[in-house]
Formats: sequence, C-alpha cells, structure tokens
Amino acid sequence: MWADHQRIKQYSGDVTETYGGVTLDIDANLLDVGEGAVQPPVKKDTALAWSGPATVSNGSPAALAAVLTEKDGGAPVAHRKVGLALGTGASAQTCEATTDADGRATCTVAAVNQPLNADATVPATAKFAGDDAFKESLTSAVLKLQHVTGRAFGIKGDVPLLGLPVRIEPTPDTGTVRSAGAGTKVPACAAGVDALVLSADTLCARVETRTGPSGATSTASVEEARIGIPGLPVVALSGVKATSTSSCTGTTGSTDLTLTVAGTPVEVGDVPNVTVDLGVGAKLVVNEQIRAAGGLTVNAVHLTAAGGIDIVVASSSTAAHNCA
Repeated sequence: MWADHQRIKQYSGDVTETYGGVTLDIDANLLDVGEGAVQPPVKKDTALAWSGPATVSNGSPAALAAVLTEKDGGAPVAHRKVGLALGTGASAQTCEATTDADGRATCTVAAVNQPLNADATVPATAKFAGDDAFKESLTSAVLKLQHVTGRAFGIKGDVPLLGLPVRIEPTPDTGTVRSAGAGTKVPACAAGVDALVLSADTLCARVETRTGPSGATSTASVEEARIGIPGLPVVALSGVKATSTSSCTGTTGSTDLTLTVAGTPVEVGDVPNVTVDLGVGAKLVVNEQIRAAGGLTVNAVHLTAAGGIDIVVASSSTAAHNCA
C-alpha cells in the first residue's frame, strides 16, 4: 500500500484531534510508508510448443520435448523446469527437463508402454508451472502409436461345382490380430480337412507380435494337401509353410513346400509369384506375395479356375502401421 509515497494524511502544523471521545496531539511529521518499498515484478506470459516425436513405439525409448518462449516476441526462456508426459491416468509416463539457451526441454521415457485405442493415438503434454518472473503455460499433442496387424490360416476353399459344391472357411484361423504389445495368437491346430475335391492334414496357424520396436510374424503350415478338381490335374503338396513378417523397417515373406502336378515334381525355388498353368483357364500361383501399404500377404499356394473356384493353402499376412 502507498507504494507511490502517498501520505496517510497531510497537516500544515501541530494539531489536536478528537476521535470517539479520545483526544490526540498530532505533530506535523510526515509518515511515508512508501519509502523503501519494493515493487512486485510483472510476470511475463509464456508459450509452450511441442517439439517431440510424432510417433512412438511400445518397448522403445521416446525423447519427449517442448520449447518454452515468451508469448510476446518469442524470446526463449532458459533455465526453467518443464514437466512432460506421455499418456494419461494410470498409463501416464512422465519426466522432467530444464530448458536450455534455446528454451528447449528434452527428457526420455526409457520404454514406452501405452494402450492401443481405436485411433492408435497417445496424448502428450508439456507444462511449465511458472515462477516469480514468468506465468505458467501448457501445451498438448496427439502422437501416433506404432502397432501391427496379422492373420494366418491353414486352408480355405470355394469350389462351386454343379453337384459338388464345396466351401471351406479358413481353418484354423487366428482371425485378425491388432496389437501394440508383445503376444502370440495360436488357435488349436486342425487334424485334417476332407471335402472330396480338397483334403489336408495337420494344419496350424500362428501370429506373434513384438515391441521395441513393433513387429509381427505370422506363420501358416500344412503337412499335406491334395486338390483334385474334375477336369484339372491333381495338385499334391507336402511340408507347406507360409511366413510373413512386417515392421516399420520393412516386410519379408517366404514359402516352403514340395509340389507335384499330375504326379510330376515342380521346382519353384524362392521366387515369389510363380505361376503354373493347369489348363482350361486354371492356374496355380506358388509363393504368392501381395504387398499393401506397410504389409505383405503370403499364400503358399493359390489355385483359381473358371466358375469361381478359389483355393488357398497356407496363408499368412502382416502389416505395420503409424510408422511415420
């Protein structure tokens, strides 16, 4: 109060005053309560801007970062502590850093561990609590969470022949696996499938996901299979295995098998998408590899023919998402 040297009351000389029946003798001295008072500093507004990564991967480190500046003029604010956080609630991962000469604060979460939501996103925040010179400020960002998908099945077939319609749903089938964590999906192997024109023994499927960084491998295997469509040569398979692997660094796929067509061995090597002509518009694609954005489907054998005939033996697919 009275910081500008205002006087409580000014008198021209000694006076006597009475207040509430009490008489006071007051001299002419000046009471200046402002003398020596220190004005409180005026706090400056600040602004925070997220400068950390746009994507994060579970199991991998993440360098969280933000830049603290004066709101007016944009001058960097150095030597202030900034709290940074990844995620919210029970899944929040936090760290603290001090701004450098450029106003940048950076700290590292050693191993990201965030849940995968429908949008595959993670909230991030940075907060400066303020001090005697600067006001508090807060910023937020929405980061992408790297994750993978995968699926594997042993066999499926659609043979809509007149009098011999056959439909085999994917067997066994992992279904679509979507994960940002580490895990394995392994349905029980199928002992066998026997549908007149199509038979197979010991069919298995598996999808494995990894973290640090995210990746997935799916594998489908069939011990033996036989395709005997009327009017087409018999296709016999053994030791069939299809593998697909995806991560943010790339995708790979492979097929192993022994193949005979009409009793004659067919060597296909490691080359993808080898086509074997079965005549009358039918074909067999061995080690079929179908690429999509961030992913790969590998079908060990894919037979198609007129009339809607479509048979796949040992299929595996994987994909990596939010890589950039």
